[in-house]
Amino acid sequence: MLKRLLGFLNFCLVATLSFYYLQLCGLSVREFFGLAPQVFILALAFILLFAGENFMRAFITPALIYYGLFGLFFYPWAGIDMANQALHALLLLNAVYFLLCLAIGFKVMTLVFGLAVGLAAGSGLRLYQTAFLQSHKDLVKKYLPAELMPPEQKKQAVKRNIRTLRSVDEQFKD
Repeated sequence: MLKRLLGFLNFCLVATLSFYYLQLCGLSVREFFGLAPQVFILALAFILLFAGENFMRAFITPALIYYGLFGLFFYPWAGIDMANQALHALLLLNAVYFLLCLAIGFKVMTLVFGLAVGLAAGSGLRLYQTAFLQSHKDLVKKYLPAELMPPEQKKQAVKRNIRTLRSVDEQFKD
């Protein structure tokens, strides 16, 4: 029952966010993968729920934990980012489900080896994403929240907002 519920939720979120980024935002698949690899990871988790072997489930678990856990703390909890937050929470639920299935089935060596290989692959994915986002700063400014911008850009945005507030205050003083 839990497996079917997770599968249904995975499918719904992957379909919704894919439609949003690919159709409504008009991104290419490469740009979409660079901005939101967690959607592809969730799609792979959906496949592994029903047709996966134990090694592959252990292999994907580090990426599920990394993108699921840290996404919950870095993205805002408003607007379209609520769908992203649901995705991050679902990534964590999938990771817990996979870990419990492997631990209950006493697949310890498979779990350890899969986690080790998954950590290496997840590090490579993170390096690719970082390089992609650094070379496509226009996409970062347009689609990622301001909280994820480097500190210098945050300061500029705050200064701009303070100037705007001062000009509004001056207009109302007269």
